[in-house]
Formats: sequence, C-alpha cells, structure tokens
Amino acid sequence: MKSIYINTVMFFLAFTFIVNAQNSLSGNVSGGKTGEVLPAVDIFIRELQHGVVSDMDGNYSFTNLPEGNFTLQFSYVGYKTEVKNVNIKSGKNELNAVLEPTRLEIGEVVVLGNSVLNKEKVPYKVEVASAKDLRYNGMVTLTQTLAELPGISSLSNGLAISKPVIRGLYGYRIATVLNGVRFDNQQWQEEHGFGLEEVGVDRVEVIEGPAALLYGAEAIGGVINLLPERSAPVGRILGNYNLKLFSNTLGAYSELGFKGANQKINWQLHVGGQSHADYLDGKDNKVPNTRFLTLNANGMFGYFYDWGFSNLDYIFAHNVYGVVEEADLNNPEDLAEDHFEREFEGPHHTIDYHIISLRNTFFAGASKFKLDLGFQNNHRQEQEGAQDVAAVGDAGELDIILNTFTSNFEWIHQLTQSLELTVGAQGNIQNNENDGGRILVPNADMIEYSGFTYLKENFEKLNVETGLRYDFKTVKTEMMPATEFSAEMLPIDNEYSVLNGAIGASYNFTGNFTGKLNFATGYRAPNLAELASNGIHEGTTRYEIGNSELKSEHNYQVDAGIIFQAENFSADINYFYNSVNNFIFLNPTGEYQSENRIYRFMQDNSLLQGGEVSLDYNPADLLDLSVSYSTVIGKKENGSYLPFMPADRITGKVKFNIPDWAAFYNFSFFVSGDHYLRQTKTAAEEDSTNAYTLINAGIQSSFTIWNNPVNFSIVAANLFDEYYISHLSILKPLGVHNIGRNITLSIDVPFSLQ
Repeated sequence: MKSIYINTVMFFLAFTFIVNAQNSLSGNVSGGKTGEVLPAVDIFIRELQHGVVSDMDGNYSFTNLPEGNFTLQFSYVGYKTEVKNVNIKSGKNELNAVLEPTRLEIGEVVVLGNSVLNKEKVPYKVEVASAKDLRYNGMVTLTQTLAELPGISSLSNGLAISKPVIRGLYGYRIATVLNGVRFDNQQWQEEHGFGLEEVGVDRVEVIEGPAALLYGAEAIGGVINLLPERSAPVGRILGNYNLKLFSNTLGAYSELGFKGANQKINWQLHVGGQSHADYLDGKDNKVPNTRFLTLNANGMFGYFYDWGFSNLDYIFAHNVYGVVEEADLNNPEDLAEDHFEREFEGPHHTIDYHIISLRNTFFAGASKFKLDLGFQNNHRQEQEGAQDVAAVGDAGELDIILNTFTSNFEWIHQLTQSLELTVGAQGNIQNNENDGGRILVPNADMIEYSGFTYLKENFEKLNVETGLRYDFKTVKTEMMPATEFSAEMLPIDNEYSVLNGAIGASYNFTGNFTGKLNFATGYRAPNLAELASNGIHEGTTRYEIGNSELKSEHNYQVDAGIIFQAENFSADINYFYNSVNNFIFLNPTGEYQSENRIYRFMQDNSLLQGGEVSLDYNPADLLDLSVSYSTVIGKKENGSYLPFMPADRITGKVKFNIPDWAAFYNFSFFVSGDHYLRQTKTAAEEDSTNAYTLINAGIQSSFTIWNNPVNFSIVAANLFDEYYISHLSILKPLGVHNIGRNITLSIDVPFSLQ
C-alpha cells in the first residue's frame, strides 16, 4: 500500500517542469438592465482559489494564470450570481460578465467534486447554509443551523451532542467532508455528536441523497461539505471578529480570523471557542449536565505556481460535552447548582482532533491533476465524572484513538468544450486503538480503496452527469478480553466490496422552468459497534450485542424535482424514493443482562420516501415571504416503521427590509415559525410525540465606526418559550424537554489591514 502512495506522489512531481507563459485574464462587469458598471464585484476562480474585486469602473484582471479551463464566479449583492467557463490560452485573455438583478436568493453557486455550478443546474437536491446563516440565525450550534434547511433535522442528546439527519438518515450514513478530507468523528453511537463548528467555515453545502460516486462510502443518506473561507483578494489583508452571546445557556462564542493574498501566496488563520452552561427548557427547568465547551483553531498556507497551486491546512479542536443520564435528572445537588456553573463534574465526553491536509492541483493544457493527502487524529474519552469515580475507577473510562490517512488522486480532462471526464482513485487507512478500561469497540485496522470515473456534459440548457465507482474495504479486529463492563470480543476479518453508479440530468425547459431527474446508489460497511459490541452501553439501560456477519448496506435512490424561477417568485419541488438493502438497526430482544435490557444489531430491507416543497415570494423590495414543507416516511420490509424518523415540518418566514435609518443601514426584521406535526409513525417501543410550534423573531442591521462596518443581529429563538420534546431527541424516554426561549446577540466586525 505504501508503494502505491509513493508512486502516486512521484507521478505528480513529474509535472513540475511544466511552466506556462505569463497568461492574463481581464474584463468588465456590468448590470443587466441598465448596463451600469458594477464596482467591488467579487470574482473568484474556484480551481485556483484565487480572487479579485472589480474597480470603480467595473474592470478586473488576473495575471500569471496557467493555461487550461477554469470556472469564474461573479458575485454581487442584489444580483444573480453568474458562473462562466473560460479557456485560458497563452497571452492575454478577455471575459466580460453581465449580472442580472434579482430580489430572490437564486443563482446560488455550489461546489460538487470538481464542478462549480449554479444550484438549479445540479441534478439532485442540494441545500446551502451561507456564512450569513451561520453568523446571524441565532442558533447555538452548527447542527441547529443545518436543521433549519428543508429535508434536514437534528438527532440530539441535549443541546451540543447532536448530529444532522438528512431525509431520515444520520451518523455513518452521512459523509462529512472538511477541507476536501472525509471527516470521521467516531459517530458509531447515538450520543456521539457531529463535533464540528463554523470557525473558519465560509458555507456548508448539503447533498440530500446518495453521493458515493463523488465522495465514496458512507454517503448513503447524503454529504455535508464544509467549505473553508475563500482566500482574500490579491493584494489585500482582511480580518474579521465575531461575537455571540446567548441568554438561555449564559453562553458566549468568539472567533477572530485573518487572511491575506498576493500573486503567489495566500494564507488564513482562525481561532475561536465557546462556553455554555446547562440549558433551560420551556418552563425554566435547568437540564443538568447539558453544558459544553469548544476550542477551535485552523490555518492555511497556499502557494500559487505557474502550473498549479498547493494548500497546506491544519485544523485543531478540543470539545467537552456534558452527558445527560437519568440519575442526574433527579439529583438534588445537580438541580440546586447555580445556573452559571460550567465545571464538568458529572459524566462527560472529551474529543480532541487534529487534521492536516495537503491539497494540490496541477494544470497541463486541457487536463487538471489533483492530489489530496490528509491525516486525522481523533481522540475520544468518555468520563463517568467525579460523582461515579469511586464506583468505576479508571477501569470505567472509555479512551479511544482513531488515526486516519486519506488520499485522493484525480485526472480531469476536458474532452470538448462542454464534455469533461474525471478518472480517479481514493484510499483510506484507519487504525482504532483502545487506551481505557471500558471497551465498547475493539482495536481494529480498516483499509478502503476505490477507483471511479465520472463524465459531465454541460450544455446551455442541459446538464448531464454519470459515472461508476468500485469500492473495497477490509475490517480486521483484535480479540478483546472480557472486562467488568463487556464480554469477550472475538476477532473479525471481513471484506466488503460494491459497485456504485449514478446518472442524472437537469434541463431548462424555458427561462423559468428547470426539471431534474437523478438515479444514484450508495454503500456503507457496518461500523465497529455494529460488528463487535458486547457490553453495557453507559448512559442507557442497554446491553448491546453486535453481529460480525452483518452485510454492507446498499441503497438505490431516485430523485425528481422541478424549479420555477421568476424575478420575484421561485418554487422548488422535490421527491425521493430511497430503497436501502440490509438496513442495520438495534432491536430489543426482551431479554435482560442484570438490570440492562439486551439489544442486538439486526438487518432488514427498508424503504424511505418523501420530499420537500419550498416557495419564495418577493412582492416588493421591502418584503420577502417564504414557506417550506418537508416529509419522510421510513419502513422496514415487514411494514413496521423505522426509528427516529423526523416529524413532518412546515416552516414559514416573513422578512421586512427597512430603509436606512439614521446611522443604520441594511436594516431588516423577520418573524419565522416551525410547525412540527404529531409523529405517530413510530418503531416498536418508540414513543410518539405531539405537535408543537416554535416562533422566532429577530432584527439585523449595520452601522459604521471609524470607517469599519459593524454588523449585528438580535434573534429570539422559541420566542414564546414552547415546552416541547422533539421526536428526534434521544432523551425523550426520560421526559427531558428541549431548550426554551433563547435570545442571541451577534456582532460581526470585518476590517482591512491593507
């Protein structure tokens, strides 16, 4: 295996002799209706991670560009984002752009694999949480922000321990990509959270549906792709400070970032963190041990050659999450504790991770070559807390280290002006090692590798994507001796292989209507907990037993959608049909081990289907109305329902854009509501939940201090203090209610040092 990586690296180093001429690209950007020039337009070449802004006359220019095919993205507030393809040839090149004004947030650009496309051209469903959403929506965690999007929910254990649910699927059925590297946060248990925050993140793109062709295994339900902040325009050094204060948790979030770029170098540095006390429910009852703390830092250094570029990224995070257990809910000491208390004396998880990635792109005529290498160290510790240390001692602590090395090689070749071919290979090597007395999963070595080919045809009205991918995975575990908390775990030596494919198209029938149809397959091998568990699951009353004979999950999904877009109205209607073979789930056996109920991991074919409808209407510049509806039904082959299927949801929002007043500008006010219907489509022994409605309201505006803009927002989430239990709360069997009213003050200060 090592020789493969060495040969791959040497193969790419052979391209370093390619040096192109001093090529340039320039042009002018204007408005569509009036033809007026547009200053300060953001122009970005995604393939090069290189950007500039237009001058006061609407002119822009890039220098020292390699030859090849590139995608330019033109973005300007109040105008539809424009994506243009350009073939850079030797010497001077020219490309002008005309942007169309719009009241709607349409024309949004998404980054999928090697493609940069307008959202409406993608054959499948993609939702986007922008930097504005991340900073000003008033939510406490990133998962809460994503759960505001149609088709996406949140499976939670308290507040911070949560993970996104895409159309009814979550955990290892959702692939998470961070800086181009597939992220593994050991989500093999329901109370293992997502573990990522928005520090240094520009936007989050969510693919709803299998995307194995582009992103590999564990993309049965979809992909969450966290895109880093874009590089600064050439010749600029920019900074940003963001502060959030939260009333319910008495919490604070702070982030400071800097970035700069010249013709050869671009760099970024971000640091941030947050601290929260226990949250209060809708009746001001404190929920003990829902406190959490996170510290984050990331940096990037990029160098731009005449023949390509390289980016070196480093990410660090330290997370501590309190874990709610039944004994704590009725403990007088915990209930009487001061609300501001932040010490972790009870059960809690500590998760540290380091991610290093090297992203390289090389250009040679009509071809691009990508080589991405990554290393992750994920260290998870689960402490029972000072209250229980005498009972369990060090032997009761879970301590697991997961090391992951990833590689991705792609050759992208432009066959014709509209036809692009991608051929690639990916590798993933993991080592799991226990260093604590409590064993939930065994020591293991896992190796994955794959080969794929992908073809994309992009006409003016028709966009077609298709491809095939082969994946192979081995899982080898060590024999683990019995402990006080688990029985003996026998060694496992399993192999899994599968062929996946996808074909999809979008077609613009008229200027207003675009239709989409996509068929795709996905695959997921059983995780270590599903294969080898044989012990007490702390924090629950379950004794879990794995099954080493489990087969890999494999699904087939059809997506169909239609988009209508006019100047002041848009509609997006989507339907999906997702058939999952060998769906893995925990099943109660009716037996007991001491006081703990015995559950076994089992399989059954399953079917999930549903869809989303989103409408957006802007009757005037001062008013924006939007509404959406999401539904999903999940059943096993025998007709019984799957557990943790999100309740149907109706979301509405009214936003008023208020004219500038005194020193304030970009002033807006909104009221939104989320109505969750009663959920009675439940699995065996799963509780149903009642309907409830959450009302949110907020204002946002900007003002200037010392020539620097200051953006702020005040948002009240759950304005009327609704007392409710989410159907996707793991704590609902304990009667624990979700967070009550929370008022968030956000202040964002962008500044320039040059």
